Amino acid sequence: LGYRPRGYKFDIQDYCAYDEAKHDILSSSLGRAALMRGGIVWRLSRGAVLPKAVTAGLPTSSVMNEGSVVGMLGSDYLADQLLDDEGEDIICGVYHVYTVGMEQTSESSWWP
Repeated sequence: LGYRPRGYKFDIQDYCAYDEAKHDILSSSLGRAALMRGGIVWRLSRGAVLPKAVTAGLPTSSVMNEGSVVGMLGSDYLADQLLDDEGEDIICGVYHVYTVGMEQTSESSWWP
């Protein structure tokens, strides 16, 4: 969701932009990965992604194009789509706020 200057006051426009970015991720194939992540990411995703999306799996083409190897079964690779840190930060509403000059930042989020 980006960087903000020191002392930045978040407002409703920031929340709406967060909500739209979260919706974009959850309505993509990454929504399934978010639901499987667990924790607060699962909690924030469960209203937008149906549990059936997890059990249905990904189409083979999606795994081949966007998947990551998550294990092996004998000599076969097991692949699935994983949510990266950036996607997790967007779902959790994480912003980076400068604290000292442009060298240090703290993280602020809509959720504790």
